[in-house]
Amino acid sequence: MSEPPSLRITTVLYENDVDTVDRLVQSVVRSVEHARSSGACGAVSYHIGDCSSRPALAERDVERVLTGRGGGVLADVGYEFFGANLGHAGGSNRLLEGATEDVVFLVNPDCYLGPHLVEQLLAAFTDAAVGLAEARQLPAEHPKAYDPFSLRTGWSSLACAAVRQTAVQRVGPLDGDCFPMYCNDVDWSWRLRLAGFTLAYQPSAVVFHDKRVDTDGRVRPSGTEEYYAAEAGLLLRHKYSRPDLVSGLLRQLEEGPPVQRRAAEAYRVRLSTGALPAALDAEHRVAEFVDGNYARHRW
Repeated sequence: MSEPPSLRITTVLYENDVDTVDRLVQSVVRSVEHARSSGACGAVSYHIGDCSSRPALAERDVERVLTGRGGGVLADVGYEFFGANLGHAGGSNRLLEGATEDVVFLVNPDCYLGPHLVEQLLAAFTDAAVGLAEARQLPAEHPKAYDPFSLRTGWSSLACAAVRQTAVQRVGPLDGDCFPMYCNDVDWSWRLRLAGFTLAYQPSAVVFHDKRVDTDGRVRPSGTEEYYAAEAGLLLRHKYSRPDLVSGLLRQLEEGPPVQRRAAEAYRVRLSTGALPAALDAEHRVAEFVDGNYARHRW
């Protein structure tokens, strides 16, 4: 990019409180200020979508949190209450509709950006092959592997990540039908790689991701997360041409606790009604299934 890229930042809310949103917006504005002062980016807009049962932000909150915080730094701000739970994928797709900016930046509401995150994340795109770049999450860093020299990785988490607009246009939106909550980032990453893009991990772009962990340092999933993770596991294996792995996981889930059995039944309903996605990557060029994960892990 010869000129500093324009940037659209998006966040999808779900039952978040105003203080959480305010802290996020403050961190976004601070990081954008640093990026613009260094010439790393041009105009920046920030669009928030709300999947909550009732609006998380009242009109006065939008004025204070978004308009007030972003004045003079953000070229455009917007808040949209969807009136339905579209999921992370569906909500993100809605916020990306009509986007004309060079780069789209997705960040979860429970994240707080380091002051140089935007600048460091955009630096990945000096490599013309990079389609998607993700930040380093703290305190629970994601264990998936990346090349220590090229920083390329097999898939990128969308908790805090940036993607070229040209890459989005080539592969299409997130798959909100199959992956409304879990693994839409894995699927998008693999589709980007099939289209010829590479994925970059940017350890210098640091974000605090407020995830609760157990005594072993593992993230504690809710029942809803456990369900969507199980369903996504089946659908990923089908979509990326691994029927052998589908059958094994299906048997495992059908013998598991009720939440896993429900996910297995939902898959069988899709199978019987012809609602499964078209299979991709028949030659297994990009999809990885390693010990129940979607990449080799560093630990």
